[in-house]
Amino acid sequence: MNRERAETHLRLLAEQGLRQAAARPAPSPRGEDPARWTPARLARVAQALSSVHAMDAVAAEELQDDFELALTVRQPGGLSQGQVSGRRVGARRLVRPWRHRPRPPGAGGSGTGIFVRTGAGTSTSSFTTMSPPALSQPPAASRPPSVRPAPWRVTPVGRVIQIGDGGAQGELCLLAFAQTAAGARFIMAGWLDQPAGDESRLSGGGRRLPSMPSQRLTAVDDQGTGYGFGFTGGGSSSDGHIHTEWQGALEVHPDPPQQIRWLDVTAPGVSVTRIDLEPRPPGPEVTVVQTSLTPGEVLLDKIAAGLLVREPVFAPDQRRSRSATGQPGDIIAALQAAEALPPSSPVPGQLAWLGANLAGGEVTAPPAGVPEPWLSLLAYHQRRPPDPAPAFCAAAVTVELPEIDGATLAILGLFNGLDGTVAELLATGVAPDDDWPDSSGTGPMPTLWLRDHRDRWHTTRMQGFSSRQDGEVIMQLAIEPPLERDTPWLDLQATGQKEQIRARLPLRWI
Repeated sequence: MNRERAETHLRLLAEQGLRQAAARPAPSPRGEDPARWTPARLARVAQALSSVHAMDAVAAEELQDDFELALTVRQPGGLSQGQVSGRRVGARRLVRPWRHRPRPPGAGGSGTGIFVRTGAGTSTSSFTTMSPPALSQPPAASRPPSVRPAPWRVTPVGRVIQIGDGGAQGELCLLAFAQTAAGARFIMAGWLDQPAGDESRLSGGGRRLPSMPSQRLTAVDDQGTGYGFGFTGGGSSSDGHIHTEWQGALEVHPDPPQQIRWLDVTAPGVSVTRIDLEPRPPGPEVTVVQTSLTPGEVLLDKIAAGLLVREPVFAPDQRRSRSATGQPGDIIAALQAAEALPPSSPVPGQLAWLGANLAGGEVTAPPAGVPEPWLSLLAYHQRRPPDPAPAFCAAAVTVELPEIDGATLAILGLFNGLDGTVAELLATGVAPDDDWPDSSGTGPMPTLWLRDHRDRWHTTRMQGFSSRQDGEVIMQLAIEPPLERDTPWLDLQATGQKEQIRARLPLRWI
């Protein structure tokens, strides 16, 4: 890795952008010119260099700040010299390796989040928090967010609680129990069907998305201590909002002691459900092997996964002249300059071939060595459009993964529903940035490749997350293509800069 060349390359790109701004200060009437160096284009390259540790993240931030300020003063009516100096000082105060997005005014609870969902015929609620005030925690600055301050207690649950009132019926599927320094919560997914024609639920000509009934749940532990619940998550609805689904976390308040053996959970009109929290036998076997890929090749594999879940596959007569690939050529050139990607690597050519198949250019036979997961997902999209959403069901599976590239992940179950197949994860070391979640493939999350029992490969895309100031993040990752119901197991591969994690995940559907 050549850090000096990496920084020099990024500075030369910024200087090129300034020269372009001076020559053509007016923006193109047709939108962003792909040949021009804009802040967003420079940020993609900076993020790529930071992700392979070819450049310090703070130095990359500072260079981008200088670039944006220099662009600003070159625009008509730009800032004065004094304003530039003041803005530069303010920008430096904001630069730090981990940036936390503040909560919207009036949001409750202890975290922030966003829920991303697209699709016709659905409505979506943003990630919200409905819970008592946050439990007292040590200041975030007292410990690095990428370091786990205490062992996690992660227990598979796999229990269903019936919910509903006034003719509405539904279920809460408790997938796992996770207790960390940030508190205790049940990772859950649930659904509710409302009776058709209930005018009392109408608002503004349409049905309101009902709230998650967490405030009506109570629990008692084996010591007789009582608890309440808050909800952090999001929801989707369809069929005129008659059918609603949620996913997220039921936060237990107050935080129970680590040694409790069970919780009796009660919902209105439903008998008590005992949730066993005793330690379980060891989970799936996890192996760690050295990766044969260079850091740059690992990054290009992440970019390929992002393309496969973001780009549509066009028929030959519908192909566009240029693939919306987020300028991978810029990233490849930067990686080669930093010596993170050898010039002889076949991966850039494989990525170019994949981009041509997805969005533009003449399609040819695949070059040698195209990774099997890429071919599998591409064949799925070319074979047929995505399958309709399966009926709601959930699978209990928990596994804590070893640290990879500074991130620690625990898989806490998955479910099928309106949004396809979604996996729930708990993570540290992947704290959200200002533009997170992104789909550029250069972000903090390692790529997760999944192979099912039919030898078909799947990958994931960020669908939603909620974060805390202490660095813990609960993520919802959409699995694409969706899983078939009763898929018995998945082989997981997570590849980092030096190591690859492998595990077989047994799925117990409930």
